[in-house]
Order: sequence, then structure tokens, then C-alpha cells
Amino acid sequence: MDEKLKDLLAGLVITGIFTITKIIPLPVVILAQFLTFFAVLFPAYILGKRFCPKSRWMSGTALGLITYATVVALVQTAWFYLNGTLGIETDIWTMIAAMGICHTLAAFMPEPQDDEGPEPLIFDSKRILRGILLLACSSAALYFVLQGASSASTSDSIRTPWPLLPPGTLLAVALGWLAVIVSAWVVKSRALTAIQTALAIFATTAIVPLVYRIGFGFDGFLHIASEKIILETGTLSPKPLYYMGQYVFTTWLHRLLDLPLDQVDRWLVPFGAAILLALAVYLGRRKSDAVLLPATLLLLPLAPFIATTPQSFAYLLGLAAVILVRGRFDGYVSPIPGIILAAWSVAVHPLAGVPFFLVVLALSFWPKKNMRLFRTRQILAWLTVVGSACAVPAMFYVLGLRGGTQINWDLNALFNSQPWLELGKNLLPWIGNHFALWPSWSSLIAHSVSAILLLASVGSVFAAKDDERGHAILLMVSAFLFILASTVLKATGEFAFLIEYERSSYADRLWIMANMLLAAAALPALSKILGRVRRGPPLLGTALLTLLLAASAALTYDALPRNDALVTGRGWSVGQADLEAVRTIDRDAERQPYTVLANQSVSAAAVVQFGFKRYHDQIFYYPIPTSGPLYDLYLRMTYKEPTRDTVSDAGALGGTKLVYVVLNDYWWNAINTAETLSIIADGEWTIGDTTKNPGHSLKVYKFDLSKPARTPATIPGS
Repeated sequence: MDEKLKDLLAGLVITGIFTITKIIPLPVVILAQFLTFFAVLFPAYILGKRFCPKSRWMSGTALGLITYATVVALVQTAWFYLNGTLGIETDIWTMIAAMGICHTLAAFMPEPQDDEGPEPLIFDSKRILRGILLLACSSAALYFVLQGASSASTSDSIRTPWPLLPPGTLLAVALGWLAVIVSAWVVKSRALTAIQTALAIFATTAIVPLVYRIGFGFDGFLHIASEKIILETGTLSPKPLYYMGQYVFTTWLHRLLDLPLDQVDRWLVPFGAAILLALAVYLGRRKSDAVLLPATLLLLPLAPFIATTPQSFAYLLGLAAVILVRGRFDGYVSPIPGIILAAWSVAVHPLAGVPFFLVVLALSFWPKKNMRLFRTRQILAWLTVVGSACAVPAMFYVLGLRGGTQINWDLNALFNSQPWLELGKNLLPWIGNHFALWPSWSSLIAHSVSAILLLASVGSVFAAKDDERGHAILLMVSAFLFILASTVLKATGEFAFLIEYERSSYADRLWIMANMLLAAAALPALSKILGRVRRGPPLLGTALLTLLLAASAALTYDALPRNDALVTGRGWSVGQADLEAVRTIDRDAERQPYTVLANQSVSAAAVVQFGFKRYHDQIFYYPIPTSGPLYDLYLRMTYKEPTRDTVSDAGALGGTKLVYVVLNDYWWNAINTAETLSIIADGEWTIGDTTKNPGHSLKVYKFDLSKPARTPATIPGS
């Protein structure tokens, strides 16, 4: 019997047994769990064997497992938009459907060629001993970082984690990458290099989830609150046009593995980046690639992967798909898993996913030498690349036409020299005259990374041959078009629905994606450079290697929030005082509706404690900093007019007579503002420890608009 037919029949039998056990639950829980595990692992193994005929079963099965999870997420996303509810019952049939889809994909995959198969293992005692020692070095470096980050874990409001981390953290990160490079040089094992690369990436991405005990940023709290609603109700209303690719996945993992939802969300991108990027580089290789290839990820900016948001998750899936599809040219991996991953990125966040998906399609269209319809496929690939660059501006333009979002367009700005001068400035590695050594070095590397990756991409084009050269050119041109689209979007589009300091964020995200495409294009050239370092003059090689390791440490330093001689940190994290403030306000209100004027951290704390508790005419009762008139009133209250008139405007927006104003001790001009608020408020109290540095306390002011004002509305000199 044909092997594929055997696999298909075995898969159908296992899927059938799994279905029966869900219809008629087994009395022994551990047996049911084992059958679930086996029923998922079998299609993953079959997919891995078909997708990666030249790789060993473990790496192939890992990719098959990721593909299976992707299919489950896509099926559940589709079900959500078809007005279905999500829950345990949905998990059962979506998992069964995913098994069926995976077995069908495997059945239609072409048979491997006679020369395809894993490379033979070479067992050498010295090689094995070196590998164990170098893996131990990578593990020790990672352990030092994780231990330091765990010890630095805090519930206080902080601007940056660096003062809390041990002094040797960045050195440990650099030594982790050094172990990867040395391992590739002396052990020459692709698998070991990929594993050590995953450890080195995780040494950077794991810091934020460990240090920020309550959580990082603002958006993450909103997404977790939305995921909790899905867990409780099975749906969201109104249905968002984005994010669902992540929401259905985290809630599915929570139900499947019985893990805390907030921990699943917190570690999704930091842990996923380490696994997925290293696996993609390992499987998406070419015959001409050196063993050093995974080590070249040391120049990949990891800032987008330190915390979980749909945007960062879509970045991760899209970048992994771009790297993975590269292996199709020499038959190391099928393009199908890359296309499926890119489709998942669209379901997670279209603004990031659609451009990545189109780039992956272009790379898949690009023909091998002497392939049928060679010119037609080339033209189709180039048209798709152009479409990827136009996708984000086009989506915003259509969104503006629909009237749902206020975006003002000024095409005449394209004829102004300022945007194009700014583009050139962003590509030049120059940060001005600064004398703080490490902050300056880190800023210089962060500012120069686009130019470095661009030069390395050009090197990949000249070093490559035939279809690989076309692949590198496609990526490089795509990145250039993304940068061009970013410049056009920033110059012509005014996103009036955002607060002022975030109005360029969508254009900046295109630049981030361009850097990722350049990093993928630069991989071959960077690996050749690292290879020549070892064969070149020892002194020159040592200097260049030291420079690269210092650059990797600088990128790690810049990936996390900074507050130093060059960068003033403005984003304070959610602290224990913020949580206590929102609880105190809720108790004081005694079930009366109330409106709060507060900063981003306090609003995030309210979402943590009470979710999306109350809206009034689509206005949330705490400010949402990315948009909304309530936050504008908070800025007016704390920057311009600390008056009861402003409080009355807030009460009118929130539909309440009870209004609270929260003023953190680190807020600009907090002392003077606090004096004015104390005069006009009906009551106040202090929360936290006022004897410590900023970030440990805040003041809450209560305004009861149903009572006469204590003082005139305007306070002179406020």
C-alpha cells in the first residue's frame, strides 16, 4: 500500500478514536489526555515528514505542530466571524477539523525525491563533548539573565528595568551569542546552533515578562481583558476586524493545557520568538548556507518581541514565514507552512499580516531556474511585492473613506523636501554630539541597524546565485518599498483620532517590518562574514567579533525601555499603587457610577481589576490614551486647567456626577498641580509610600458635582 495512503488511513483512525473519546468521555483522565496528545502529535509528525523531507523528525514534527496550531487558530477565527461561539465544545470539533485538514495536506504533498533525506549523523566523541560544553555555556548565560530578571521583579511603577538588573546582564547576553558562534565554528552542527540561538534570543525576550510583575505597557491589559470576555461568553461584541487570530489561540491554549490565561498571553511572543525564529532559520536554509546561519540573528532588532500584543505576534508570524519560505528552493521545506503562518498573521493583525502575507506569496511565486512560466511567475512576484508596500496606505485610505476613522490626507506634502530629507537622515548612522559612552553606542547601533542590514542585503545579492539572488532582491526591494510607504504615510496622512505623540506610529511600524525583511535578506551575507572572521587574521577577527557582540548587547539594551543620558523614559509601568487606587475609588463610589481622569498606567490598572466595566455613549469610564476625549480632558486637567469646569466636562462625557482625578507622583509638575487640586476637590487621599522615589505613590481627588463647588472654578496661577 502507498505510504501516503497508509498515513492517511492511520490518521483517520486516530482522529476517529479521538472523536469517540470526546463524545463518550473516558473515566480515566490521564488516558484521555494521552489520546489527545497522541491525536495532535500524529498529524504533526506526518506534516513534518512531508513538509521537511531533508530534516530530522524532531524539527519536522515541531514545524508540523506549529502548522497544526495555526490551522486550529484559523478555523476558530473563521468560526468566530461566522457568529459561532468559542468554548470547549468548539475546541473539540475545530481540533478534529484541523486534524482532517492536516492529513489532507500531507496526502497531497509530492513524494520526496530519491536524494532527499536527513543528512547522516556523524558521531565524534570530541565533537559531542564540545557541543555539550558550549550548550552548557549558552544555558549558563541564559540562567544568569533569567535569575537576575527574576530577582529584579517588581510591582512598583518603573520607567526602565535596567537599574534593577544585575550589572553583568548585557555581558551574559553577549556571551550567549559568542557561544552560538563558537559552537558553529567548532562543532558544526546546524541543530545545536539553532538550539543555542533560541536560548540567546530568549535571554533578551524573557526579561520584560519576568521584571514587570503586574504587566508591561498598556495595550496588553486591554487584550487580556478581551480574551477573558471570550472565555466567559464565547464571543466579543461588537466583533473586531482584527486581533482574533491571537485571541482564539490564547483562549484555546488556556482550555487545552489548563494554564493561566494571563501567563499564556504574557509569554506567547517572548517564548514564541525564541522557538519560531530559530526553527525557521534552521529549516528555511539553502545548500550553500553555512552552519553559522542561525547565529546571524544577533543583529535582528528584538524590541518588537519583548512583550505580547497582536501587532508583535503578527510580526513574529510574518517574519518566521518569510525566513521559512526561503528553504523551498533546495527542497528543505515546502512553502505551504510559510504561507499558512503568513495567513495566521493576517488573522492576528491585518496591518502587519497583509504586507507579510503578500511578500511570502511573492517569494513563493518566484521561479526556480528553468521552471515553466518563468517570466510570468517573475512578473507575478514583482506585482505582489508592489501590492505589499501599497497595502497599509490603501487600507487606511479605504478606512478613512468609510468615515469610521478620522484621517486627514494631504498629498501635496509629497512635493515637500522635508519628508525625503528625514528619510535620508533615518538611514544615516549619526546621533549627534553625545558623550555618554554606552547610551550613545546603543543609540548609534539602533539608529544604524537599517543601514547595516541594507549593506548586508546588498552583499547577499552579490554573493548569491540564480534563484537565491532573486529571493534576496525581492526582500531588499520589498523593504525599500516599505520604507517608501512609511515616508509617504507619515507625510500625507494625519491620524487625528490618535493623540499627538502616537500619530506617526503606523508609519513607524512599516519601517520596523522593513528592517525585518532586510534582516531576512542579510542572513547569507552575515553568515559568510562570520565564517571569514575565523579564517582571517586573528587580531582583525577578534576585533570584528567583539564589535558584533557589542552590537548585539546594544540592541538588547535598546530593546527594553530606556531612561538614560540620551533617552528620557516617559512610559511608566503599572504599579501596586495604581491597583490600590482603582480599588479604593471603586469602594469609595459605593456602587454609584463614576468617571475617572487618570494616566495610562492607572487606566490599565482599572482594566486589570474590573475589565471593561462601564461605558457611557461609547466612552469608557477611564481614559484610553490612544484615543478618546476623556484623555484630552485629563491632559487639560494636569497640564493647562485644573478646574471644576474641566471636571464637569468629564462628568458630562462619562454621564456621572461623581468624578475622580488621579495624580501620580512622577507626573509632570505634580507638586504644583496637587496644590491646586487640593483646593478645588471635595476630598483627597494619598496612596503608597511618599518617602520613596517617584513611582511609589499617588494622590486621588474626589469631585462630587451634585454639591456646590468649594471654590471658584478657575484658580489663578494654576
